[in-house]
Formats: sequence, C-alpha cells, structure tokens
Amino acid sequence: MNIENNETKENKKLPDNIEKLIRERRKTADQMTLEGKSVKEILEKLGNNYDELDKYYEKETGSKLAEDPYQSFETNVEIKNTTISIVIPAYNNGERLQKCLSSIEASTFNNKYNDRLEVVVVDDGSTRGESHISDAVQELFDKGLVKNLNIKVCRQENGGPIKARYTGVNMAKNSHIIFHDPDVVLNPNSIEEYAKRFEKLDNIIMFGARGHIEMDDPKISLENLKGNLPNLPYDLEQDGRWCYDHLSDYDYLKRFGQTKDIWIDHGEWGPYSFFWGLNIAAKKEDLIKIGVGYDERIKGWGAEDDILAAQLLSLGNYIVPCPSAFCHHISHETRIDEKKRQKNVETLHSNLNSTRKHRTIIDMSQVETKIDAHSWKVGLEVRPTIQPGNHAKAIKMLKSSFYAVAEKYIMKARQENPGEPWLLADSATILLKTMKYDDALEFQKAALHQIPNNPYVKITMAEILTRIGDYDEAMKYYRDVNSNNPNLDEVKFLKSDVNRYKDEGSQYLKEGKSRLALEFLDKAIIIDPNMMWAEYDKGHAFMQLGDTKNTLKSAQRCKNLEPNNTWVRTFLGRVLIENGRNDEAKKELNEALKMDDNNSEARELLKKI
Repeated sequence: MNIENNETKENKKLPDNIEKLIRERRKTADQMTLEGKSVKEILEKLGNNYDELDKYYEKETGSKLAEDPYQSFETNVEIKNTTISIVIPAYNNGERLQKCLSSIEASTFNNKYNDRLEVVVVDDGSTRGESHISDAVQELFDKGLVKNLNIKVCRQENGGPIKARYTGVNMAKNSHIIFHDPDVVLNPNSIEEYAKRFEKLDNIIMFGARGHIEMDDPKISLENLKGNLPNLPYDLEQDGRWCYDHLSDYDYLKRFGQTKDIWIDHGEWGPYSFFWGLNIAAKKEDLIKIGVGYDERIKGWGAEDDILAAQLLSLGNYIVPCPSAFCHHISHETRIDEKKRQKNVETLHSNLNSTRKHRTIIDMSQVETKIDAHSWKVGLEVRPTIQPGNHAKAIKMLKSSFYAVAEKYIMKARQENPGEPWLLADSATILLKTMKYDDALEFQKAALHQIPNNPYVKITMAEILTRIGDYDEAMKYYRDVNSNNPNLDEVKFLKSDVNRYKDEGSQYLKEGKSRLALEFLDKAIIIDPNMMWAEYDKGHAFMQLGDTKNTLKSAQRCKNLEPNNTWVRTFLGRVLIENGRNDEAKKELNEALKMDDNNSEARELLKKI
C-alpha cells in the first residue's frame, strides 16, 4: 500500500514565444515582490490573458483549454512527462474516503499510467481513533474493492485542511499535485484531463467542476460505484462557477486583471475566488515555493482555497478553468464554523495589500450562486425527456454558459431532427445568448407555432423581443403569462422595484459583464419603458459587445425619451460616427453643444469627423 513513485523531471519543449512569455511573466512577478508590491498589485499588473497558451494547446491537441469539455474528452494526449500526486486531507470520514479512492482507481489515468499516479492521504487528527483513516484504506484492499492503486497514508495532529495539504505535498513524489477532498467521487477521465494540460503547458494552475450526489445513492455504493462511474451525470450546471455568465463573459478568465474583480451577486470575486479545494491542480514546485499557502492563523474550513490560489498566481501563473475535470461532491451538512471563517476573512483582509509572504482573500459571505434554468421547467405541455446526444450536450453547455459550444451542438441536433418543437425553442434560447437575435426570433416563432400554450416558450419570446427593443410586443407575452400563470418566478419581476434591476444592470455593466447587464436592464425597461437611463446603459452594454446595430437602436430610443439631454445626443452622435453616418452625427453633436457648451466629449467627437 505504501508504494512511492519517483518524481519525473519535465522535458516538455515549448515554442520560443511561449517560453519568452512565461519567463517575462515570472520575472515581473518576482521583481514586483522584491519591490514590496502586494499580491493584488501583481495580479492586476499581470492579468490572466492565457490566449497564447490556449492557441498553442489547440494547435497541439485540436481542443481548447476550457471552451468545449466534450471535445476535450475525445482528445488523445500521450502522457510522457507528467506525474500526478493526489493529496487528500481526511478527518473522521473514512466511509466517504473509500468511495473517493475507489473512483480514483477506476480512473482512465490510473488504468493507463498507474506508475505515474500516487495518492497521499493525510489523516488530520481524526477523533474516531488513531487508525480510523488507515483502517478504512486497508479495508478496501482486504475486500478486493481496490487492487491497483498506489496509496500512502500519514497522520498528524489536527491542524486543519491547509496544514494537511502542506503535509501531503511534502510527502508527494510527483511533478504535479491535484487536491481533492475525501468526500468526492471523480468522473473516470477527470485526472487525465488535468494531466493532458500539464503535459503540454507550464505556468498554469487549474480548477475543475463539481456536481452533487447523496451519500446513500445506490449508484455510489462501494459494490456498484465503479460500474456506475461512466454513467453518473455530467452536470456542470450544478456548479455555481460555471452556470450563469460568470466565466463566459470574462472569456473563461482571460480578461481578469484588465477589469479587476468580477461582480457576482452583490460581491466581488478575484480570480482566486474560483479555486475550490475539492478539485484543483498545480505544479508541485510552485506549491513548495509558497509553502502550500500555509498560515497558522487560518483555522478550520473557509477561505483557505482563495489564499492558495492568490499565492500561486502571484508567482506568475495563469489560472485556467478545466470543466472536463469533473467530480461529484457527496452532500453533507455544512462543517464551516462561521466564527472561525469570519476571523479568517478579517485576518486576511488586513493583509490584502501585503507582499507574497501573506495571503489575500475576498469576503465570500455575500456571494450567492444561482442557477438560471427556467427553460427546462415543465409548462402546460409536458416537455419530453431529452435523450442523450447532441441536444442534451447543447443544454448542458447552455446552462454552463458555454454558449458558442452550445450553438455548435444544437446545430448538429437540428440536422438530426429538424422541426422538433423543443429543439427549436432551445435553439432560440441559445441564439439569444450568442446574440444572433434575428435567428432566435425566427426559431422561437416556429416553436410557438407548435407549442402555443407553454408559458416558458412565451417568456423566451418576450425576452427576445425585449432584447431587440420591441417592448410593446414583449409586454403582450409577459401579460399573457402573468394573467394565466401569476406564480411563475419568471414573471414575478414585473411587480418588483425597477431601481433594483436598473442598479444591478449598471453595476454589471461597470464590471464588464455586458450580457448579464442586458438581462437586468431589459427587466428594468419592461417594468418602466420610460426609464431612459436603463436604455442608455443598455446601449452601452451593446457597445461593449460590439453590436453596433442595437447600440444605435438604443441610442435613438434614448433620444425619443429625452431629446433635450446633452449626454443622450452625444451618445447618439458617437454611435452614428461608428456607423459611418458622419453628417447625422454632426447634427446631434452640435445639438448637444447647444444644450451644454461645456460638453467636452461632444466637442472632441466633432474634431474627429
């Protein structure tokens, strides 16, 4: 059971431009640290634009790093240099640990590269007996439930998950570390998905995705688990980091740094906020440099993952989402001591602007994760179950904000089954997200023709009409649904405070989350079609997204609502210039100056014509 692997020296050869990029990035990070710059300053300076790495990986493998997990599953990369140590801190949870270890043994990576994988389990002072964890591991071998897995088990005095990880990394012998909690069951290809990326790239840290499963679910009983692993659902939408637009609006975190933190549900997330310890991966060498993020002031669970990621990023690493590295978290009651967590946050907030030797963190207490899945609810007509295949893949990608990928699979599904009404409706929803509004409208009209009484189909039609500015027609659909189905969540916003949606939309616009801003601003306008500033911000959201056609429509509507507003006329003038309509722009900008001779923006725009 105590088999040790030899650490493998990496021998990957990267292109000169990638090598130079990594070298200069690390040099900048080290120099800023020597100058006493804070971790946050380093992160903001470096940003996270790993586009060159993404292009190289796609050239080498035919698959992008983050954008299409289904394509990644099919990508074959021979692992020659990368070795993996999985570090698992455990505390009084031997039964859950057994399921985790059983899933690791059944992994594709262990089956292909058994000599390149080890598991290091650290018993963090379990109170159920000194040998509770080691006995649980031994039982797997004794019963023949695990036969071919390299495992080491050690025990330490209780010190919390950070100290346990520190111990585990120092015991590990391999080139790269994957951290898992003991209460997860891994999809068969999860480890290999991390290894593929480490095999081709340096200078990255990664986080995977998780779903949820109940402890007593018969599919994960020890006797049945291995046979059921390939059939467990791949449900990205259960993971709040992947649903909504949190990742896609920031180009899968490539845009981090340029716009600082992401604004998510009343809280700011730094790039490190996406790093959750139950499923993350990094290079051992980097973990050793930062002491595995260990800090004796951190007690218990909560905030330790953000610290680890921030320290790793301050070395010059990029953080890369890896949705194809998926695990199922075994549900349990929360074990976070809120007082300890808050103390952790307070302690680390005081060091947010300190150098690398300290940890940085953001306050997660106000952050909520939401899953917007209204399209999948059953309406008046029962929606048939979506069978496995391209349609099902499209829905999963849609729910996880992989909109371009979802569009690819929904197109394939339509070729297989043209005219199927729910396929048409889902196509419209996806095309709304990819901003192909005219096509979305046509598909939704076709879907409504076949499913005329379903409230959710009507709501999607209302959303499309609202987005393209046909508010009167949109309100007809909203009123129809509200009168017949007033308890649906999707129409409750009609009775809400308009300022809530306007302010939320404006905040998302400020943070660069343009698509999410549009969703809130659309609701504000439906509640009050005369709210000019909501339309004004909607136009700027379109502008951020490069949609000149709808930017112009919004600017013209603003003028109709407040023709004597100098900033409205200036905005319209700017948009007209971008559309090549300079004569009309001159008129608008001159009108803006008549209203306010101190309008320097209008004056500067006139000079450019």
